[in-house]
Amino acid sequence: MADFKLNLRVNAVKLHGTKGVNINGPILKAKSEEFAEKRGRNDFKATDSWLSRWKARHNIKFKKAHDGKGITDNESAEQWKNTKIHTFLENLCADDIYNADETGLYYRATLDGSL
Repeated sequence: MADFKLNLRVNAVKLHGTKGVNINGPILKAKSEEFAEKRGRNDFKATDSWLSRWKARHNIKFKKAHDGKGITDNESAEQWKNTKIHTFLENLCADDIYNADETGLYYRATLDGSL
């Protein structure tokens, strides 16, 4: 029963990956151990082999995150532009405008892919 509940928790982590949260192996292993500990499973260790078996069981593969070019929803963008942008611009002040075309914040940047 504890394994079933652990799988449910880990599957919840799996679902977050589809909501824009990138998850890699170390994150998944750490969360799995955390869930197991909360369930009283102090003997559980999320090893690399455990992760490999779990990924195979759930048909999980590492996928490279893409920048989204070519999959834009033009209709929704046009609707937003025609209806919502006016309200947005009315509440915008000059202090809220920043230009960050180039930054040096690449060290330990977000993951470029997800499980």
